[in-house]
Amino acid sequence: MTATPPAMEVGVDIVVPIYNARHDVERCVESVLRHASGDWRLILVDDCSTDAELVAFLKQTADKHDRVIYLKNEVNGGFVVTANRGMREAGKRDVLLLNSDTITTPRFIEKHVECVYADATTGIATPFTNNGTICSIPDFCRDNALPDGLSVDAYAALVERVSPRSRPEIVTAVGFCMYIRAEVVRQIGLFDEEAFGRGFGEENDFCERARKRGWRIRLVDDCFVAHMGKASFGDEGRALEHENSRTLAKMHPNYFADVAAFCANNPLRDHQDRIRFELTRRRMREFPAALFVLHAPITGDQTGGTEHFVRRLVESLALPRAVVAWPEGRSLVAMEIDRGRVDAAVRYQYDLPVEPPFFSLRDEVVERIFDEMLDDFDVSFAHIHHLIRWPISLWRRLAARGVPYVYTIHDYYCVCPSWNLVRRDTGAVCECSGASDASATRTCVNAQFAALNMSSPKDAVGLVESHRREFAELLEHATAVCAPSQAALDVARRYHACAIREGHVVGHGYDHAAREGGAAAGVREIAASGPLRVAILGQVAYPAKGADAYVELMKRTASMNIEWRVFGAIDVYGYRRRLASLGLGDKLILHGDYRREEIVELLREASIDLTLILPQCAETFCFTLSESWLAGVPVIVTRLGALPERVAETGAGVVVDRVDDALSRLKAFVDDRSLLAPYREAAAAFRHATIADNAAAHRELYGSLPAADEAITPASKVGARDDALFAAHQRSLASARRGVEPPKYQAKWW
Repeated sequence: MTATPPAMEVGVDIVVPIYNARHDVERCVESVLRHASGDWRLILVDDCSTDAELVAFLKQTADKHDRVIYLKNEVNGGFVVTANRGMREAGKRDVLLLNSDTITTPRFIEKHVECVYADATTGIATPFTNNGTICSIPDFCRDNALPDGLSVDAYAALVERVSPRSRPEIVTAVGFCMYIRAEVVRQIGLFDEEAFGRGFGEENDFCERARKRGWRIRLVDDCFVAHMGKASFGDEGRALEHENSRTLAKMHPNYFADVAAFCANNPLRDHQDRIRFELTRRRMREFPAALFVLHAPITGDQTGGTEHFVRRLVESLALPRAVVAWPEGRSLVAMEIDRGRVDAAVRYQYDLPVEPPFFSLRDEVVERIFDEMLDDFDVSFAHIHHLIRWPISLWRRLAARGVPYVYTIHDYYCVCPSWNLVRRDTGAVCECSGASDASATRTCVNAQFAALNMSSPKDAVGLVESHRREFAELLEHATAVCAPSQAALDVARRYHACAIREGHVVGHGYDHAAREGGAAAGVREIAASGPLRVAILGQVAYPAKGADAYVELMKRTASMNIEWRVFGAIDVYGYRRRLASLGLGDKLILHGDYRREEIVELLREASIDLTLILPQCAETFCFTLSESWLAGVPVIVTRLGALPERVAETGAGVVVDRVDDALSRLKAFVDDRSLLAPYREAAAAFRHATIADNAAAHRELYGSLPAADEAITPASKVGARDDALFAAHQRSLASARRGVEPPKYQAKWW
């Protein structure tokens, strides 16, 4: 093996075997002439093509360019014969064997030479491509489409920019583009024409022979050459692959096992991940980000109301760059989203030394990492939705940078750590009375901590006071404070009257498309006889959601002509057992848990007459109320939170103060079904604001945001923060590959 010469002293002959496929050949030749530099020649070997225009083009190109050599086979000999003829023409010069259906890119020769001559043992090299088995990017061993909106040269620039230039060793070269040192050919000869005839497998046999002589094969990991497919072989390609694979296995028994091991291990994964990462982010990184902060992920089957709302908002806003961030175990997780495409988001993981506490005012470590997020994503605007497991003081980091933010009241966490203002020990309403009733405050806060398996705080009263003070400053410095109902805003103002300067009511949106073949919408005929079908739905087993009230009503109406339908999970708090003990038999039907998108149709198909929504906590909006009305079903609700406000707006239900009042209403409806008619008509006439309506209201609230149709400039030089971001992305990928336990806290019922 010879010593390594300076890269640009190497003479390289680019050998292109050709058979028809004129447009591919013209494109390939044009790219070589445009990008080749140094001591190079282009050898065009025509395997007796039948396309006269192609032959004329090849001759004209050779006549026009001194560095171009045109050779023509008198008879069609196949790819291997044609490639060998070109390599013989190269003589003692290195060869870059190139398929005629490839497109080369800037510095492709230099990059191959630099790779091969980086050491004395590398004899063969292949670049990245879109369609080249183990050298395929971004998806390994797949035929990848070229990225939308990127030219081939721009894609190559991206690959070069992010490359670590590690030039990893690979199990075999791929024949679409294959650099071969002249000394390798001198030692082992050319391709085996007798064994591999018209092509496929000849390069693998060649590589196996080279490896046995001590030569290494490497990936040119800073080079991309596009490969458009098996254009020269047409339908013959698959048959050739099958036949020659058997030949290859006989000649090199370990070859396929070695390739299988390489593919199973995939030592190129980090390269693929980085390129995929850059491809996904190339549009987003030109824009500042809008940051959405909440307490739990917005994806998955078990998302609560806040998470569901944020996902739909982000999707509908379709911002050029949105980032959703939440705590998850011993990490902070961020999801970067391009134009609302949540399912295609790029995920990042920022590790923490310990899991953040459920409640905190300040946390230096979390705040420092939050600062990193603001830098990493160039955050220009933030929307805070929930701060459980976040330090409330995050707002200070935003304010220090002049980053405006909006706060949404999804529950009453801005008032008290007991975010529903419900005592967890008794289920009674807690007015979070603070210092005016220190004993009650201690009891309430201690019960909340106990329910969360946490030790009681040393100073419960002080905790509530400091919690509320920090939130008062957060609200005071917010660009705007919004709530999904006037009732929710009023509760927050009761405790933060001076802090909330700009208060906005923005009701949630809801989109529902009737299932094909589903029950018809509109006013259903009320049956004069038969049972009154009454539904309860949602997280009905939780005390704050009215679990006790429902059991009491079922017990007290056992003799009435009522059929109870329960939609939702009941395997918590022993609720299934409690319901079974009522002995209602076929007058109680349990439908089980459901997906949010199917509940409207389920209510219609069950011919529900009335829905009960009797929570002990003050709902800030209540999606189950929306779903009942979208199904055309009127409601009985408690006089708490947003429920009476929304019923008053629609007339599609009855408001009650106590269980006794609900019982009286149920009895009246059982005795006279016609009393339901006006409420059913109002429910059928109900039209919900859409998610797009909600997004439009938020856009107006946010003010100026980057327009989604602004021109996208190709990404420039990769900086230190890009490398740090990719490291955070890799941590997220590693967690996903090994599996991550779901977060301990998922906001389902609260």
